[in-house]
Amino acid sequence: MPYQGGSIQLGPWTEGVVYNRPPEDVAANELSGMRNCRINAAGAVEKRKGFASFNDQSAISGTPTVTGAHEYDYTSSASHTVITAGDKIFYYNSGWTDITGSVTITAQTAGDDNTFSFVTTGEKSSNNNRMVATNGVNPPIVWNASDASVSVLGLDSRFTTAQHIAWWDNRLWCANTDADDNRIWRSNILDIETWGATDFYNVGSAITAIVPTQSYLAIHTEDGIHTLTPTGNASIPFQLQQTSQAGTISSRACITLPNERQVFVRPDGVYMWAGSEEINKISYALDDGYWPNLNASRLKKTHAVYYPSVNEVWFFVPEGSSSRMNQCIIYNERFNIWFGPYDNFERCCSALINEEPHAGGYNGKLYDMVSAGYNDDGNQPIEANFTTGAPAPSGSDVSLRWLYGRTFFDAVGNYNLLVTQESGGLTASANLINLEDAGFELDVDSLNQGKLGTLRMISADTDLSGYDSQCTLNYNNSVVDQHFRIRRSTMVYRPIGRMRRAKSGVS
Repeated sequence: MPYQGGSIQLGPWTEGVVYNRPPEDVAANELSGMRNCRINAAGAVEKRKGFASFNDQSAISGTPTVTGAHEYDYTSSASHTVITAGDKIFYYNSGWTDITGSVTITAQTAGDDNTFSFVTTGEKSSNNNRMVATNGVNPPIVWNASDASVSVLGLDSRFTTAQHIAWWDNRLWCANTDADDNRIWRSNILDIETWGATDFYNVGSAITAIVPTQSYLAIHTEDGIHTLTPTGNASIPFQLQQTSQAGTISSRACITLPNERQVFVRPDGVYMWAGSEEINKISYALDDGYWPNLNASRLKKTHAVYYPSVNEVWFFVPEGSSSRMNQCIIYNERFNIWFGPYDNFERCCSALINEEPHAGGYNGKLYDMVSAGYNDDGNQPIEANFTTGAPAPSGSDVSLRWLYGRTFFDAVGNYNLLVTQESGGLTASANLINLEDAGFELDVDSLNQGKLGTLRMISADTDLSGYDSQCTLNYNNSVVDQHFRIRRSTMVYRPIGRMRRAKSGVS
């Protein structure tokens, strides 16, 4: 009796990209690879937005490396964007205004050293919250938005420099100082210039990050996470205890999520911690095929930013032999999936500004990483592609004749998308589909247009070929100002019989 024809649906890709399994073991709702693409809330794959210079600003004179960025909310309704670049500090006021004054800032000399961390305090000094910044090399600096320039923070000579700072429980906290790398200090309440001689805690090894939550202050070392918890006792105001056996290696890639969870980088991947004794690895999908390809010697320089409106954490990482953070791999914490990487850039620091990820370049520019256009830095094309998995629809022992593929997409414009089939280890001739058509209208009431995009979904067919039990499709576009949004694909086949297997003992 002849085998009946059939089809396999690929997508929506709600389980993200999976690098730790071969394509034949990647499910229909997973991807086996992607570049410069994202996955939206409906599981559609779309080309990422481009990046552009912040407010179209030209590079700072001398093109210094931007080593820090911060959105400084000096009142409940007003803010300044602040950056450190080279040996200066600037805020944005219809252009970059130098507020360095007489303060000494040591410019970056190699790698990603001398990078800055920032906090906004809650003191409301002169009706303004103040901003504190530190790079672990120079004394911390402080700025009130009403002042013409920054100044050096007074520390009562307890220490001179600090690697890490945090604002928590109405105090400024400084850790890993030039005096003791395993010590964290606390200021007086609402007084960041006063530091008691015994107002410190030792945690046994070098502190790698301090991260505030609503309930406690998390203190990371490479071999554990400690917590400081308020006691309500004025004599012993905080209780220190170790809660886990491993912490982060990178202070700038330790991020607080809703519900007091933290995600952070370790040598073998990304972990999540929710305050218990256990930490849980969340980056298994990146094992083997992605994480081992990063420059292990530079992982401590990884930095990250949380993008709350879409529940994403962006990790800027060093791919290949790069000493700089030249890719971004993204974790969606709501759906527990990964996508990316994004590439074609090098970024030294990152921050959430105007509710969007921004990052500092090595060329004197701060970049909006999700600008309105589909090009990079004004006019550079984005090379975007993704590859489906290759699940066997009828079992691996059935040979299939692949007939055609049907792609469902949003009508985004008169753009061409290159579709390439791969089966049996061979790449078939590529086909073009045009992303413009009359289409049909979806049910308006069932869609969130803001998250899912256009209501017009189109289908287009491409010829397939070859005889094999499995097949993948690759989609590619790399033209300036063009984009795509692919919702799903269907591959149609005809079984032609069981695949021949070698007899036992025959090679």
